[in-house]
Order: sequence, then C-alpha cells, then structure tokens
Amino acid sequence: GSVGDGLYKLDFNKLTVQNYDLSEIISTLNLPPYVTHLTENEQGQIYISINRIGLFRFYPETGKSVRLLTSVLSKQASISALTHIKQTNKLLYALEGEDEVNICAYGPDGMLIGESKFVIDEYNRQENAIHALFEDSKGNIWIGANSGIYLKPKGGKSRLFSRNYSFVNSFTEDKHKNIWFGTAKEGVFYASQKIVNRRNIYFITSVPLKIDNFRSVNVQSVCSTPKGDTYIGTREGCLFRYNTNERKAIDISGLYGITEEG
Repeated sequence: GSVGDGLYKLDFNKLTVQNYDLSEIISTLNLPPYVTHLTENEQGQIYISINRIGLFRFYPETGKSVRLLTSVLSKQASISALTHIKQTNKLLYALEGEDEVNICAYGPDGMLIGESKFVIDEYNRQENAIHALFEDSKGNIWIGANSGIYLKPKGGKSRLFSRNYSFVNSFTEDKHKNIWFGTAKEGVFYASQKIVNRRNIYFITSVPLKIDNFRSVNVQSVCSTPKGDTYIGTREGCLFRYNTNERKAIDISGLYGITEEG
C-alpha cells in the first residue's frame, strides 16, 4: 500500500512492479487512496484499509474495490491493524486508538459477517492502542501496541510479551521460524525461540538499516519469502532485503524505482 498512489504488486520472480491506482475511490469519495493495510485469506480474497475511510474488498483481476460495512464499520473509521487468521479462517482488525481486536467471519462472496472482540490487556487499557496484528505458523497472534508487544497463544488469552519494543508497525515470520517486527522509533528486530532449561525463551536481535551512512529506525513494513529473504520498508521510502546467510540488510530500492514514502 502507498500514500496516495493506491496498491503496488511486486513480482519477486520477474522483478517487476504493477500499480493499481484505485481510481474509483478518488472519483466516488473525492479522496486519495491512502492504503494503510492489506491482507489476503486462503481463498485469495484481498482486503485493504483506506485511511480515515474504512475497509474494502479488493479485486486484483479488475483493479476495483468494494467498501465493506459491518456493525462497527457502519461509519467512517480509520483501521490501525488488519490481518487474516489461517487457523480459524477469520479476519482481525483494530480501530485507530483502541485496544480491542475485532474478529469477523467470511460470508458469501467474501463479505464479512458476525463480530466478536477481545481486549489485549484488561489491566492496562489507557493509551494502549494497537498498531499491528500477525499470526505465526503455530497459530499464535502477535499484537503490536503503544505499550509493547502482546502474544495471544492459540486458544489462550492475550498476554504481555515485552515492553521494550513499542509502536510496532508490522510482523512477519521467516523460514527459520524467527518472528520479525518493525518499529516506528527503534528500527527492525527478529525474535528467535530457543529451549533453555526446558523453557521456550525468545532472544531478540537488532538489524541495522543504513541509508547513506545514516541509520533508519522508522520501519513501516516487513515481509519474508519462502526462500528465506526478508524485505523491510522504511518511512524514508527505502526497501531493504535481508539475507540470513549474509546477515546483512541491503538497500535495493533502486531495483524497483521506489523513491517515495510507501
């Protein structure tokens, strides 16, 4: 998603980029298509959030989008986090400034039906807004909030994972089962799980991002591929690729002509 230019699809095999300008949003709502989040379910259905407007179903075959309305999203709303949950086949989202996760089921034609919700921390509800949601391969749900990172085990309740990393914008999982997370103020990290004294312990590693000898700390998005590479997008508009063999993040923005904030 981009600021005002709609959606971009990056083909890792052909090294090409395709743009979907979402022109119907401009014509019907008279607003630029500021795409803040997107997710895809197991049926290949794509959902996007437009800043200050709400949730849409996107059709890549036509480039069109349809606005989705629910009991919570009946009016204009700004969505701060959005993801598909594979284990339960549900869509999760959070509204800007709120500490509750909304859960939706998929209805006919990919529309949303039914809703429930949960609070990420019943004992810390002040200034604990959600910024990111992610499901790992084990069915755990990772939640990035103002006050830190929360982890909701499959079938369990949400609990605090760490207060050391706040304002998390994005999560991903690489082929080694490391959980990556990008923050707005501290850069990008990955968490490696190891067994110590019969306990599962996470070890956190920071990955430096250098832009002309300056370090970038405002990470907007992270994405891992089946081959093992992890891609990192920054506020400055740079795209980095991290290779686990080299253990280094390299700025590859020039390969795709990316020059603006995305």
